[in-house]
Amino acid sequence: MKKLKVFNACAYPEMIRLYSTTFKERANKPNVLISYFYCTGVANELLALRDKENLIGELHLDSGAYSVKDGKLCQNAAESESLLEEYSLYGKLFGKDFDQFYSLDDNFNSPEHNFSYFERTMELLKDSPRKVVPVLHASGTAIIEEFNRYIDHGCKVVAIGSNVSGISDDTWAKFQAIRNEKSINIHQFGTKADYHTNQNRHMDERTCIAA
Repeated sequence: MKKLKVFNACAYPEMIRLYSTTFKERANKPNVLISYFYCTGVANELLALRDKENLIGELHLDSGAYSVKDGKLCQNAAESESLLEEYSLYGKLFGKDFDQFYSLDDNFNSPEHNFSYFERTMELLKDSPRKVVPVLHASGTAIIEEFNRYIDHGCKVVAIGSNVSGISDDTWAKFQAIRNEKSINIHQFGTKADYHTNQNRHMDERTCIAA
């Protein structure tokens, strides 16, 4: 049975070296998720830690949508559009270097908006070997429809956003049944509050979570 993979949100290569030194007796290496907005001057170092020094397990690229959602980066639709083009181009050029590359989901309240961004990114990356991973944001029973929509687009890895809430045990059971039938891998973005409101999100061997 595969083990649950935990990812550390990290933008500082020196922290990986510190981990390696502090826990040098441990066989497992840390998995790392880095936000696009911290990639400048850091991505190459993290890739070297994974590929040359063997200090990182998997390295995932996140869009940094949480910062966008909080208004820290994009103040209007034009800036959001510009970021989409910039991030997608980065993914086209360098996405293949990462183990996973997540879609820009900068509107946590509009799954439709995020789906349109996913489609546009997919079009820009159509010749790339690395496919973008969508992020679900619908709450309640609506998450089933959103999940199926991405599966219909051929996605084999789907992420669940940190804002998702109101998932009943029945809805979660349906979600898991679809996931198992279609053999979909799940990445769970989470915050501390998320666990208190969604305690029925049981993790298993095909789920990884970003801490």
